[in-house]
Amino acid sequence: MKSFLILPCLAFIILNATALFSVEYKYEQLDVSYSGCISTNSTIIAYGSEGTLTISYNDGKDWTRKIVANSGEAIHSMKYSEGFYTGVTTKNSIIYSEDEGKEWKLISKLPVDSIVDITFNKNSIYIATQTTIYTFDLQTRTFKDSLFNSNWKIAHLYRIPNNILVSDANGKLWFHSYPSLQLEKTIDFKQLSFCTNCTAPSNVVYHNDTLYCLLDQSILYSVDKGLHWTLLSEFGGSFVVCNKGLYKTSTIITNPSKFLSVPVTYRFDDSSFKQVSSLTMERLTKHYFFTQVILKGQDTLIGVGYNNTIFMSPDLGVTWHVISNFSPYWSAKWLNSKTGFVAGPEVGRIFRTTDGGATWLPQLYNSATNTALTYHTNLYYDSTGFGLTMGRNLNDTMYYTKDFGETYYKTNLRFQLGFETKVFRFGERYSIFTSSLSNYSPGHLFYSADTSFTEGKGRVIDSVWIVSIE
Repeated sequence: MKSFLILPCLAFIILNATALFSVEYKYEQLDVSYSGCISTNSTIIAYGSEGTLTISYNDGKDWTRKIVANSGEAIHSMKYSEGFYTGVTTKNSIIYSEDEGKEWKLISKLPVDSIVDITFNKNSIYIATQTTIYTFDLQTRTFKDSLFNSNWKIAHLYRIPNNILVSDANGKLWFHSYPSLQLEKTIDFKQLSFCTNCTAPSNVVYHNDTLYCLLDQSILYSVDKGLHWTLLSEFGGSFVVCNKGLYKTSTIITNPSKFLSVPVTYRFDDSSFKQVSSLTMERLTKHYFFTQVILKGQDTLIGVGYNNTIFMSPDLGVTWHVISNFSPYWSAKWLNSKTGFVAGPEVGRIFRTTDGGATWLPQLYNSATNTALTYHTNLYYDSTGFGLTMGRNLNDTMYYTKDFGETYYKTNLRFQLGFETKVFRFGERYSIFTSSLSNYSPGHLFYSADTSFTEGKGRVIDSVWIVSIE
């Protein structure tokens, strides 16, 4: 590891200073793209890439991360019934938990064609490929029987009272009795003139004796368990249903220059969707797309997406709070195994975790006064809450924080950073040394009289020549 001999005037400073360096931790699963989420009781589970689950057992207050499948396997579907979770991966593995998501078991690479979806009860898992539904016995871990239909092109499985619904990619819903799987009826939405080039019915919800589904972008409903259907809205999209109505959520860009977005929720009322969201958030976040939005209880919405994105709304979309929003990173600093900071290639963005990398909150853009476009490639934080962030470009502004990144303040210091930056602390005073950009030019030393870094309380000492030694 390289160190630097600073000649000549800084030798006594280095000898008497105590250098504070962040503890380095390595986390391989910093960035997860969530394909969906599920919530029951007080548990919330976001599932996605690299066999990863991000779980809260207390309604979203605290989060933990579990890797429950093999590397390279994405969990693309998950269901819940009677205290039992089960999910399927992109490599034909099944994960399941019998204790509300605390411990997980893996059944690797089942000998069937590509699994498209599952549903289950406490004894069996019903596994769907494009043309077959297999019944897998959880006690014996063997296949009991299968149901084949050459006309199927299965996309989804859904369970409603007394039925398993098979969603077909050609615009059909097949109603099978549960658990015998006897066919009761088939609904062909093309024959009913709801679509021409039909896609698979999706987003099937059964609520208060009414069955809803999404066909392309149209929302349909049936009050007689699928015998007759009515068009609710041609301009729907993915939705949730509760006692207070039907809601859908998307995102809109509020700051095009920085590509910042907020979620926006609409409630279906008087034959059309009307916006209910306030469009304000305490933390602005980069643009994202929800892969799924679910309803928890009767009032809470949870949205997940790519780049470690988790949002929650406690009031059916009026206000939204970011739980995690992340981007690929360039540099990282960890204070301990729980708290760390990263900065990525997106201009002006810093992210913080307090749960070992399970969730990431955006920093710096947490107020209207912080509008920097700095590429933050050098980070320093210590256990007192003090931190510094510096960019890579010529004359990038340095920022500092005293509260672990809740608020950042501009300094009057501008210089181009070199190959390595060190921060030294002298009680309540700090000095920052950055190495030169080459072995033939001077580095820089910045000295602060206190930790405020206000105008006039710091200065740059140029022409600090260094010699690299091993």
